[in-house]
Amino acid sequence: MLLAGGQTGTVENGHVEEDRVPNYNEQAPVRDAYLSVIDAKNGQLLWSESHVWGGVLTGKNSVGARLVKRLEKEMGKS
Repeated sequence: MLLAGGQTGTVENGHVEEDRVPNYNEQAPVRDAYLSVIDAKNGQLLWSESHVWGGVLTGKNSVGARLVKRLEKEMGKS
């Protein structure tokens, strides 16, 4: 995590602790799932969307279903 002053830090059990040595190359864990529709004939991207993966409110395995519902809504099927 990056603190307001530019220093990196970590959060553990709600407690924020500054890193003794800044670590600007650390990447946050991936938390989004993506669904892309590509035209098989020409490789053109037709539609793409992402949604946060997991969590108490979204459900651990619901991300795929949510993305498909968004696609269906865009296509006018729902």
